Amino acid sequence: MNLEVLKDITASVGPVRDQGKRPTCVAFALSDLHASIRSNPYTALSVEYLYYHSCRMSPQFDPHKGVTLQTALSALKSEGQPDENEWPYMDKLPTNLAQYKPPSFTGPIYRRSGQSIAGRVVNKISEELDANRSSTLVFRSSLRLMTATASQPITWSSNDTLLTPHAVAVVAVGKSRSEHFVRIKNSWGTRWADAGYAWLSEEYVNKTFIALVGMV
Repeated sequence: MNLEVLKDITASVGPVRDQGKRPTCVAFALSDLHASIRSNPYTALSVEYLYYHSCRMSPQFDPHKGVTLQTALSALKSEGQPDENEWPYMDKLPTNLAQYKPPSFTGPIYRRSGQSIAGRVVNKISEELDANRSSTLVFRSSLRLMTATASQPITWSSNDTLLTPHAVAVVAVGKSRSEHFVRIKNSWGTRWADAGYAWLSEEYVNKTFIALVGMV
């Protein structure tokens, strides 16, 4: 497919990372957005810190279950994030969850508010990108997303199987003929799709859409 890239800020949103088997996509996507807005060049912020405090603010503290977008946004606003090196991401949780708590550190904490963006999704994504800002896209994942390849964008099919909600950072927008596409940065490592990135068609985004979040 011949795709014309209209705006691309991939370089300002940091390298692809891997959440592993933990349900931490919301914390990764919001961290990427926060870090890219906060500083240039990009300096990673602690996903673990944000995820921990999001779990603490949940009705029941259970880091194995994941967190909601609104809880994570509340934690980001009230508790913030230190730099990634203050509490690096953990591949797995300790067996004894009483040991799961932030280490002592003296560095700064960065707080920021995020808000849902209403309107035609790809248009709003384009507006954020034109202002050199990423955004966090929350949508229903699917088998097509899980099995994405480097050579093909992910397009909508009524035969696709929808799965659980998922959150990613949006880094680019493009166009092929009359159809628009958005490029996402995932948190499934560099073996997924195109070294951790993939293009989603506007129809796929619209059919699976849950929320779009921006920060300034």
